[in-house]
Amino acid sequence: MKYGTAYYPDYFPESEWSQDLDRMVSCGVTSVRILEFGWCFYEPMPGVFVWDGVDRFLDLCLARKLAVCIATPTATPPPWFFQQFPRSKKNDAYDLPGKANADFLIKRKPALHGCALGITPSRRPPRPIVKVR
Repeated sequence: MKYGTAYYPDYFPESEWSQDLDRMVSCGVTSVRILEFGWCFYEPMPGVFVWDGVDRFLDLCLARKLAVCIATPTATPPPWFFQQFPRSKKNDAYDLPGKANADFLIKRKPALHGCALGITPSRRPPRPIVKVR
């Protein structure tokens, strides 16, 4: 049986990544899902992609033979996105800002869909990735 987990390298100090991955492997974890909430981590400004941290994390996973699933991070667009596309905010019945929801945003907000297409793995240096979701 294969076991997987979610991990958020953008939430933890890089100095802890190796130890965390070693613990996962020792517990029998074979795959890791990353970046579903990490859009700011690798695109801090529109069109400016910084893959260094992601690549270092992927190299650590590769060294441990962990499969990686890169999730589409559209559930949490970065602040610059809402500054650039203010009408993309989801509002509740009282027109107050509501919680982000990837399904809502992608299906109903063309701006988010367009930006999401820009963060595909083809835009970054190649690394072994099991799946992009």
